[in-house]
Amino acid sequence: MKHKSTVISTICVSILIAGIAVLVYSQTSSNSSANNPPKPNIDVRITSYNITGYNNPVGVVWNPNFVLNYTNFGTVEADNLTLTFTTNSTYQMEREISVFDPIPPHYYVSGGTMGQPIAIESVKDGETKAFYGEVWNSLDDSSRLRGFAIIATLKYKNTILDRASVYVYP
Repeated sequence: MKHKSTVISTICVSILIAGIAVLVYSQTSSNSSANNPPKPNIDVRITSYNITGYNNPVGVVWNPNFVLNYTNFGTVEADNLTLTFTTNSTYQMEREISVFDPIPPHYYVSGGTMGQPIAIESVKDGETKAFYGEVWNSLDDSSRLRGFAIIATLKYKNTILDRASVYVYP
């Protein structure tokens, strides 16, 4: 009989200790989530990226025109977005990226250097926006870009969100 009461006492004490542990853990978890609210869901992705034609301003140079669409699949408006364009061409020359207004007839609005980030418009949750651009080549660059890709990297602050590439036909 004495042995039976010891077992029952041990079980009761174990249940009591387990209950206290669960209570302490749940209090700690709720306090930590109150101090660390969930981060906003920034989910912007490149949804299409295409060469739309070529511009031949002086009769010998071919500058590829492109449009890149990006969509915010997240739950908040995303700002501080940038696009950086690079190439996998083995010839590393300085190329310019021209930026055009997204509303036809797509007037020139600014430019940048390939490899440097270009700030783009913020995008609301569920919204899609378009980036119209052109790679400005010198006579040497034009021939050396054909047969390679132009790679676009989309970033939010310093975080890479997406990457896409488009092939420049020879």
